[in-house]
Amino acid sequence: MGLLFSQFSKPKGLIGRIVGFIMYRENAAISKWTLSFLDIQSDEHVLEIGFGPGYCIRSLCKTYRDIHVTGLDPSGTMVEEATRRNQKWVDEGRVELKEAKAGEVDVVSKPIDKVITINNITYWEDPVRTLNNLKTRMRKAGRIAITLQPHEKGASDQTAELAGDQIRSFLEQAGFEYVRVHHRPGKPNKTTCVVGSAP
Repeated sequence: MGLLFSQFSKPKGLIGRIVGFIMYRENAAISKWTLSFLDIQSDEHVLEIGFGPGYCIRSLCKTYRDIHVTGLDPSGTMVEEATRRNQKWVDEGRVELKEAKAGEVDVVSKPIDKVITINNITYWEDPVRTLNNLKTRMRKAGRIAITLQPHEKGASDQTAELAGDQIRSFLEQAGFEYVRVHHRPGKPNKTTCVVGSAP
C-alpha cells in the first residue's frame, strides 16, 4: 500500500510510468470539466500543479494559440513524460515544466492568470499557506480551480462533498473571493471542483 501511495504522489521508474498512464486515462474527462470553470483566454499564463503525464497541458496548448503554461510536479518521471507529450510547445517556449512541489511556487516568476490542480491537493503539506502564496503571485481576479475525486477505500459521494467543503474553507482562509463548489457525477463517486478568484 505504501509503495502504491508513493507512486501516485510522486511516480518514478517503470511503475511510475504505468501509474502515469492510469492518471492520464482517469484525469482526461475531469480536466476538460475543470477547465470549463476558468474562462481561459489565449494570451494568459496558466499554472498547473501536479501535471502528471501532461494531458491538461497538451489540451491547453492545442486549444489556445498564444497561451503560456507553467507546470509544477514533484516527480522527475512525470516531468519527462509530460515533456515528451508536449515537446513541440516546450521547444516553442510556451510550456515550462519544473520538478517542484506545490509549496515551491516561488520558482514561478511570471504573474499567473489561472491555476489548475487535479487530484493533487491531498499531497500538499500546508494547503492554506500554499494557497496564500499562490494568491500573491496571481493577477487581480485571476481564477483557481482545485479538483478532487476521492480514491481512498470507502470513498463515496459524501466523501467528495466533504472534500469540497474543506477545499472551500482552505481557499477562503487564504483570502480568495467568490468561492464556489461544483460536483460532477461519476464512478466510483462524485468529483468536486472548487473555484475561487484572487482579490
